[in-house]
Amino acid sequence: MEIVGEELAAFAEWHAYRRSLPVIDEVKETALRRLRFDHDFSALYEENDVDGLLELAVGKTVDLLLGGMKEAVSPERLTDCLARMRKGMNG
Repeated sequence: MEIVGEELAAFAEWHAYRRSLPVIDEVKETALRRLRFDHDFSALYEENDVDGLLELAVGKTVDLLLGGMKEAVSPERLTDCLARMRKGMNG
């Protein structure tokens, strides 16, 4: 029963992740759209400033993700989410 419980928990995690994929795709599309319409994007692109483009893209994406969370998530939950992100960066 313990093994079955562990497998069910693993399946539930996998299934929840799979259900979130459309939202993840939507976040990616929104981040790209915001990047393309940023007034700095054209100048950086024309200058072939790859580092500047990367910095702009990362900044826009992080702002998109965390900006929407700060009003909807308690400070404790946000701290937990950031800790999980940190764990994912190291793993």
